[in-house]
Amino acid sequence: MATRAGSGASQGGGRGGSRGASPRGGTGAARAGARPGGELSLATLGKELTAGTLRRVYLLEGGELLLRREVLQAIENAALGLDPSTRAFGRQVFPGAEARVEDILAATAGMPMFGERRLVIVDGVDRLRKNDRDSLVPALATVPDTTVLVLVADKLDGRLTTTRDLRARAAVVPVSELPAAMVPKWIESRSRTLGHTIAPAAAQQILALAGPALSALAGEIEKVSLYVGAKKAITVEDVNRVVAGGLGSTLDELVNAVGERDLPRALRSLSRVLEAGEEPLRVLGFLNYRITDLWRLAHGHRGWVRDEVRAAARRWSAPELARAIALLYAADRLLKGGEGSEGGMPLPRQRHGDALVLETLLVRILPTRARPAPA
Repeated sequence: MATRAGSGASQGGGRGGSRGASPRGGTGAARAGARPGGELSLATLGKELTAGTLRRVYLLEGGELLLRREVLQAIENAALGLDPSTRAFGRQVFPGAEARVEDILAATAGMPMFGERRLVIVDGVDRLRKNDRDSLVPALATVPDTTVLVLVADKLDGRLTTTRDLRARAAVVPVSELPAAMVPKWIESRSRTLGHTIAPAAAQQILALAGPALSALAGEIEKVSLYVGAKKAITVEDVNRVVAGGLGSTLDELVNAVGERDLPRALRSLSRVLEAGEEPLRVLGFLNYRITDLWRLAHGHRGWVRDEVRAAARRWSAPELARAIALLYAADRLLKGGEGSEGGMPLPRQRHGDALVLETLLVRILPTRARPAPA
């Protein structure tokens, strides 16, 4: 969701207008709606943020983590701008399970240090203590026009009066799923962030094969991106070759076997991939992509990753992943015509062949038996 930060402020449900408006809202500023609360569609939110119009209080409700993160990022971009030197000073995050209402309200009442607005995020308003949540809802009316308060929840109990009051006082943005009509454009946007154009027919084909869940789509788009190479257009033929049921299913089997440290299964999958005519350097690229994700998780990465990658990370230690990365680099040099014996990798590629380089790589980084994940 591409947005640009707006300027100016107004009281009530939204803000916009000229930079000459009062910090607490000028009479000439535009309003984002007749009332501060109610559901706000993703399409309408995108238009408002592009126009520089911000609500004082948002409620992002739903469990699609990737969509939720993108919406939160769009709001942050509009509220704080894109200058990293000032963004950190204007943003404060409260974990819902630990936050107290007095701290949240004190943060919303503060004046911006740099720029025109502060951004306050309560990550998990559904996990606030009951007394804190009950006290927060009526206080939402006191949030000043120089603050954007974003409340994030997986799911709220609609039977509770507090929930009904919260939904009435905040702009409610559903983030449980992306509307079907918006998914093809999302695929195109995701592809552009990875450096590719994608034909509309190819976007539709990814959707047809992978389904509408954004986490699954993101994984398939990343696989196709890796397959086609940097800055190349993605075609329907690429999608059919890589996404579910094509070569991609065999490559998935290979990288999943590596993640699960299952050497026999990894060697069988590698054989099938090479027999299908896949280029060894591309196979190595897929292996490097998965090992790098595991390494990031081992070093505290908290962003989105596929569920199977997060589960596989529990089977690896940080030193094992560091050694695997060193062996990947050694294999890369050999496949590109170099020589070396780092970590037991074979000497000159011409003498042994590409297949043996990859087979030796798997043998060196994986145990002879799959390691169970810790309980």
